[in-house]
Amino acid sequence: MVTVVTAAPGCAVNRPTQTTAQLQALLEQYRTNARNETQLANTKMIQRIRMEEDEYLAATAAGAAAERPTFDLLILSGGGDFGAFGAGFLQGWGKVTDASLKRPVFDAVSGVSTGSLIAPFAFVGDDRSYEQLLKLYTSPKDDWFLVRGLLFFLPGNESFLRNDGLRRDLEEQIGREVVTAVARESGKNRVLQVNATNLDVGGVHPFEWSMQAELAVAGMENDDPAPLRRLHDILLASTAIPAVFPPVVIDNALYVDGGVTSNILYGANWRSPRAPFRQWMERYPGEPLPKIRFWVIVNNQLEVGPQTVQPQWMEIVKASMGTAIRASTATSLRHLATQVALLREADKWDVEFRYVAIPSTWTPPNTNQFDKDVMKSLADLGLEMGADPKSWKTDFSN
Repeated sequence: MVTVVTAAPGCAVNRPTQTTAQLQALLEQYRTNARNETQLANTKMIQRIRMEEDEYLAATAAGAAAERPTFDLLILSGGGDFGAFGAGFLQGWGKVTDASLKRPVFDAVSGVSTGSLIAPFAFVGDDRSYEQLLKLYTSPKDDWFLVRGLLFFLPGNESFLRNDGLRRDLEEQIGREVVTAVARESGKNRVLQVNATNLDVGGVHPFEWSMQAELAVAGMENDDPAPLRRLHDILLASTAIPAVFPPVVIDNALYVDGGVTSNILYGANWRSPRAPFRQWMERYPGEPLPKIRFWVIVNNQLEVGPQTVQPQWMEIVKASMGTAIRASTATSLRHLATQVALLREADKWDVEFRYVAIPSTWTPPNTNQFDKDVMKSLADLGLEMGADPKSWKTDFSN
């Protein structure tokens, strides 16, 4: 029976079995790649601070009025179709005029799952990009996700749904123009990271997407489509909710949704000697750090009202995954808030933490997934909240 199922039309093709030595080599390669991409991001952050600090010093030496630079990190969570909230919020944020709270040019952007789709547009950060992002999230297509026939639930299938339509629109919306813009901004030592989960080794992989964009631009110039396809593979892997959407093979490893390992990508320990700001202090002793600001957009509700969950496996899985992701996100926010408090109070750094989430009072107009009315409602909510600086919260003690 198993042989018939795995060989059935429309089902996944089994991957070759690997030896223990091959699997160990895969683990070592994963560790090397993840470590190198993390160190690359850290190095770029240090160089970014150096560049902004030098520009500030040059301006003041010339007698020009200049404000001390800030280092702004935007952290975008997962949340599926609820990413429409983040798309609307970023657009609305552009209307804020308060100098201390207006939407900055972000020095570093990270995204997980739906946040990874938002991240490239926020990284480019011009009005056109934010408008394009909002249009993408308020114009879902009926064929983004299609059920794999009547027998979608069979264990030989790689997922319940196909996402060919999403890949098509992703390749169109995040095409040559966007990728070229990301590569250009990457050259200014800005960082764009996207989290996906490597199932073969059971680990988080913070892909340095802006560096990958630079490789894609070089590939386009040489008529090599592989680096550009890799960029889209990384985004689709980051959004691949296990069993719901198809996984993606990257570098001979199987990847799924980044939310499996961390629903926000924020750095494990900002007080570590290996963290970029610590490395700055070691490299430039006596020179001040800029003001550091963490901005977190949670594309989900952190609390939901009580509900009656039916004793049916799909209902149970849906409610369980939602609960697990909200709990994981809350834990990560609490951890980041605690680190910021320690950096500010114990280390005397000028550092701020703000987050925003979909209010628990919001209710969807219907229960359909990737529904235009639901996403429009969320985008409108995001537009309203983004334009109001009071939407930001600074304390996460619950």
